[in-house]
Amino acid sequence: MNVTSRVYGLLVLLLCSPALSDAACKADGPLATARWVFEHAYFFYSEPAADAHEYLSAALLPLLQREWRCKAATSAPCAFTGDPWIETNDGSMHEPIVFSLVASPPERRRVAVRYLFGSPEAAEPARSELSLVLDPASQCWTVDDLAGRRNSSLRRVLQQHVYAE
Repeated sequence: MNVTSRVYGLLVLLLCSPALSDAACKADGPLATARWVFEHAYFFYSEPAADAHEYLSAALLPLLQREWRCKAATSAPCAFTGDPWIETNDGSMHEPIVFSLVASPPERRRVAVRYLFGSPEAAEPARSELSLVLDPASQCWTVDDLAGRRNSSLRRVLQQHVYAE
């Protein structure tokens, strides 16, 4: 292989590297990542997934792993009995469901999830919010917290819960 071929090959690798790292992300950017989590991993707070490390931050994942172990044991009270997106066991989300970026620092993006909440006949506007951080290794946006419609922090609830271990 001559020098020109090596340089050309190296150039191709360098040009392709960013595309390869982006391909590993669940979605492109914080807004799309929030939408992906909502559509594909809504129950991330209660159901472990083999690929959870790809869309949950390094700070949130260990907290959720404790919650998942608690739910698997089923003998002790866990941090969540309801849905932290809507902060209740009753009621449900209704369309339209709209995702929008909220003013935030570049290292932590916040995405508002707006929806109608309640019974279909009497649904009222409501909002939850995902906080995302950029994973330094993968350069992918990951969920670092969820604030439900009453503004309770998933991360804070998990940190404050006393597990019977």
